[in-house]
Amino acid sequence: GYANILMDTASGAVTVDGNPVNLRPKEAKILELLLREQGRTVSRDLLIERVWGTDFDGDERMIDRHIASLRKALGTASQHIRAVYGKGYRLGGST
Repeated sequence: GYANILMDTASGAVTVDGNPVNLRPKEAKILELLLREQGRTVSRDLLIERVWGTDFDGDERMIDRHIASLRKALGTASQHIRAVYGKGYRLGGST
């Protein structure tokens, strides 16, 4: 977990401040990757490889849309997900 975000990687259950959060499968995979790499920037390439694999259609805006919906689902905890311009996304760490 990170701050008030907890994820049970075995079941995929996510809570924020103890309240369950419903994520779509790709959103959950993104969050899991960000949690594992917390404090480090996760590149778009790594997100594509781990979350979409060969199903990726080449539209990088798809990543942004999934991050946006993940942030919406996390509510106030979404402040911990930071965009790193030209590189990717990071959970926590300094700006």
